[in-house]
Amino acid sequence: MTEGIQLWKKRAVGYWTEASRYLRLIANSGFLFTLYLLFIIGSYYYSVLLKWLPPTFPAVPLFVVVFTVLLTRGSVRTFLKEGDTVFLLAYEARLDDYFRRSIVYSFFMQAVLMSLVFLLLGPMIFQYLQLGSGSFWTILLALLALKFLNLLMNWEEQRLPARVYRIQHMCLRMIINGVFTFLLFVQAQLFLVAAIIILMVVIYWMYYRGFASKHSLKWDHLVEEEQRMVTLFYRVANMFADVPKLKQRVKARRYAKGFARFLSGNDKGTYEYLFARSFVRSNDYFGIYLRLTIVAIILMAGLPGGWLKLVVNLLFVYIVALQLSTLSNHYKTNQMVDLYPVQGDERSGAFSFVLFRLLIIHVLVSGLVLIMTTTISYGLLGLTIGLGFSYMYSHRLVHRQKKFA
Repeated sequence: MTEGIQLWKKRAVGYWTEASRYLRLIANSGFLFTLYLLFIIGSYYYSVLLKWLPPTFPAVPLFVVVFTVLLTRGSVRTFLKEGDTVFLLAYEARLDDYFRRSIVYSFFMQAVLMSLVFLLLGPMIFQYLQLGSGSFWTILLALLALKFLNLLMNWEEQRLPARVYRIQHMCLRMIINGVFTFLLFVQAQLFLVAAIIILMVVIYWMYYRGFASKHSLKWDHLVEEEQRMVTLFYRVANMFADVPKLKQRVKARRYAKGFARFLSGNDKGTYEYLFARSFVRSNDYFGIYLRLTIVAIILMAGLPGGWLKLVVNLLFVYIVALQLSTLSNHYKTNQMVDLYPVQGDERSGAFSFVLFRLLIIHVLVSGLVLIMTTTISYGLLGLTIGLGFSYMYSHRLVHRQKKFA
């Protein structure tokens, strides 16, 4: 039996070795460039937003909600696998070091996320709380301390026999976290903030620690949680590359039959039929397409300036095209499809046909929003560039990317 620490290192290294391959594909896909543009645009308008917000803006309630959620949510990454419910169950008592490493690792990852959100809200915190630099960092340290306690409690909650009990305990933590963040951001007396931390320590030590003697670890639940978190990463990676390990979720969506028939050109060919129905029935394509279109509409409706809206419009056309390009890999590992008496060129042509129709719909919808929120000239310019790019991408660029991938 491998020692707990060595086993944990082996699992963590194995996960990140596989994840790094997908991260490289994401980095090379142009997604980082898109994030860079959004960061530049967002930085400028963030400063504009701060100047525009009135002194009566409810900043403290906003901070309380954001950090209460961040403190309460978050699970421990265990790197467990399905076979562990059989092969490691008997060694549970010898895996304390394994799970301690998992808790420390999870805290580090979630502390990084919380710190990034805190720094992102930093200008607003300085503006509305009138803090010095020392108090600013003290608040962050206090949040991280309570985050660690929440993670310890979350780990013990995984021993509870039913989901309803875990939800009840999570709600208890959420209430305490809400009081803590409120006291923190209204700059209450230090002893009140310290009292909440001490209360959490006492609750953990006197109550949560007793779970271990009453309940064993629920291995099936831990494996399900780990698979859920791994699947979340795979779904993101699947936007940029084919992920064979991703278990696809399919919904019939009978209400979208007419839309699928339109995408396939009234079922004009074998692959047109397959790609159109794969798009409609799979959450990985239909959901992403719908969400990106809605986000583009909201941004164009809320942002000022015609040129900025035009840039956002074209940027989202590119992002949508990039996400939909993975649809071409949907049947890549399906050997049954290879048995169809259809030429390989027909598959590429069918994918271009379906992709072009999807991009046309997005361009027309976003172009209409552009006309309604700016002028006809901006809208026509967006439509012209968007339709031209859609044709070039769906018929040429996407196949060139696959060729050199």
